[in-house]
Amino acid sequence: MSFSNIVNLCIDVICNWKVIVATILMIIFIEAGNYVITYRKKPKVTKVKETKAAPAPAPAEKEKKEEPAAEEAAAE
Repeated sequence: MSFSNIVNLCIDVICNWKVIVATILMIIFIEAGNYVITYRKKPKVTKVKETKAAPAPAPAEKEKKEEPAAEEAAAE
């Protein structure tokens, strides 16, 4: 068998529709198997309910103004 006969035989085998279909199906099955093997389920995301913080008490302006006066009186 000469080299040209071997090349023609390889081309005939590769161009055969049965070989093409078998190759495509084999690729699909291998990819599906890899997907199943490497599949990881995503963890469930729990939504955190936002709680409203209690409003801070308003600062008493009168007390702050009186404190410096009280300190001045105590200093005298």
